[in-house]
Amino acid sequence: MIVPDLPSPDDIKLIAFDLDGTLFGHDRQISDRTAATLARVSELGIRLIIASGRSQTSIIPRTGNVPFIQWAVCSNGATLFDLKAMTAAQVWIIDEAHLAEMISRFEATLPDIVWAWEDTTGHHWTEAFMTSGLHDAIRGNIVADHERPSADALKILIGHERLHRYDLLDVLADVVPHGLGISTSGAEFVEVTASGVNKGAGVAGLCQRLAIDAANVAAFGDNVNDLEMMDWVGHSFAMANAHPSVIEVSDHQTEMSHDFDGVANTLEQLFNLS
Repeated sequence: MIVPDLPSPDDIKLIAFDLDGTLFGHDRQISDRTAATLARVSELGIRLIIASGRSQTSIIPRTGNVPFIQWAVCSNGATLFDLKAMTAAQVWIIDEAHLAEMISRFEATLPDIVWAWEDTTGHHWTEAFMTSGLHDAIRGNIVADHERPSADALKILIGHERLHRYDLLDVLADVVPHGLGISTSGAEFVEVTASGVNKGAGVAGLCQRLAIDAANVAAFGDNVNDLEMMDWVGHSFAMANAHPSVIEVSDHQTEMSHDFDGVANTLEQLFNLS
């Protein structure tokens, strides 16, 4: 249940939204009701942004019904993308030496892990990742199993036959070097970004561009790759379906899950929309 002491709408100038498990239902789309509610909030002068583990190539075709959203923090903070100009305003590439050490440590810990990655040219999937069943929407460049992430990688995806999600995260987080960002969005694999790169840092950087203080920012999220974002914003809303760690750090929790327009329901209450 949402706690009764909702923030004053006058205190909110920007709202950041995760997509999967938050704005999206299981159909991986923004429902008509949620899109209409977001439009009404935008008309109040509130800036709305996306903060997702997805890349812009995955976000763009799924957000056509919210054209008033300009900014997307993509790939767990590795890309700041302008959805109106259709261009990346900034990207954060993983340091090549950090990447090499990470690969060495991970393969020493779990020799049978499988790799995929996103770089400045798109996504690349090893054949083993393709056949692992870890991802149900793989598209893009297929590479040989001996290939490893390129020097201009933005985000690394690591999978394993037996260890998935939080179990895999627990193992690899113990050996990840140089403060590289490591998380999972609830998918079967783990994701790694450059040192200091996460959704929280991405939202903070955008808000600095827009001259908006953290105290005037709200965020909605559901999984562990949202933790830094939820910690940074002034008003955090965990989804009803959120991972327990997200609920623990958040100020509020939605009454409804992502499959029942939980974001829209909360915004209607917060901004007294009827």
